[in-house]
Amino acid sequence: MWSWLIPLGINLISNLFDDDDDEPKAPEKMSYGNALGQAEDVLRPSYDKSVKNTMQNVNNNMVSRGFYGQAPGDNMRANVRSNMASDYESQKSNYAQNLQNNDYTQQYQAYQTELNQGNQQDPFWSSVGSIAGSWAGSKGGSDLITKWLTG
Repeated sequence: MWSWLIPLGINLISNLFDDDDDEPKAPEKMSYGNALGQAEDVLRPSYDKSVKNTMQNVNNNMVSRGFYGQAPGDNMRANVRSNMASDYESQKSNYAQNLQNNDYTQQYQAYQTELNQGNQQDPFWSSVGSIAGSWAGSKGGSDLITKWLTG
């Protein structure tokens, strides 16, 4: 009859001894400046190499057409370099945003896992509650609890 009280009481006692200081810390998003720096580190070498090769090809093309050192050739070189720089900045920005989001997602998944593990009931107290509830639900335990409660 009163057997349901014992596991409840044991659960309350276990909560008294539970230390909430080990609660995992919520993740913070990586700063955009940090992500942009990492994107720069990754993309800069290939960009520099690409600019060098492309500008060499443009120069060779200008020489073969007879525009090297003339205003149309210089204008074309400036346009190519400007377009490449614009594309690079766009790619770097996208890379940084993806890096921020992926980093946060991974940290958040780890946080959720830690949080879920922390919310699991301690098996010791669960076992004590089960044993006590089984005993209280038995004929002898029930009679003893009834006598104790009714005086």
